[in-house]
Amino acid sequence: MLTMVSAIASSTEKSVLTAVQLMWINLFQDTLAALALATDPPAPTILDKKPDPRSAPLITIPMWKMIFGQSAYQVAITLILHFGGATILNYHTDHELAQLQTIVFNAYVWMNIFNMYNSRRIDNKFDILEGLHRNWLFIAITTIMIGVQVLLIFVGGETFSVTRLTGAQWAISVVLGALCIPFGFLMHLIPDELLGKWFQPVDRAIEALVRRVRRSPSVIVM
Repeated sequence: MLTMVSAIASSTEKSVLTAVQLMWINLFQDTLAALALATDPPAPTILDKKPDPRSAPLITIPMWKMIFGQSAYQVAITLILHFGGATILNYHTDHELAQLQTIVFNAYVWMNIFNMYNSRRIDNKFDILEGLHRNWLFIAITTIMIGVQVLLIFVGGETFSVTRLTGAQWAISVVLGALCIPFGFLMHLIPDELLGKWFQPVDRAIEALVRRVRRSPSVIVM
């Protein structure tokens, strides 16, 4: 959404995120973050939960809340920074505007780094750090992602289309990213019953697709 809207609104049809930046974003979202979450061991409290029936949806209501809630937050923040950041931060020079574009990229990455911790819970509980000390791979991957992102901003230069940021600009990026966690807590507070009927059609469509794939694996190729 960010890439599409910023490209359409640009007179030069250029997105706020460059192709190289998108490659890094895809790498840490689809590979590193997925690896970190996939290695997270189940918490002992999972034994207190009743077994899910075979008819249970693949994506639960708490998952839907986090998916749509975090997507809305991230799109809103990045679009506000992109289109209104110069006015909000009182930026006028070319160097400051270049820094603003880097802030958009940096804030987006930090939002997804912090959102990994929200994604550790697939229920409405608030303890997102439960069992984290037992998964050193998760901690190591998070450290690598943070280290690479800091390195990119400092030495990425023209290759990554970034400009070095000041301490205040780093604070803006990190704070906006960290706000994903309290925003996730707000999503947990929304009663599942209020949203259940909205996602029922989506769940039925997903279940129908899964059944079709099980009957005919060639659907995946299509």
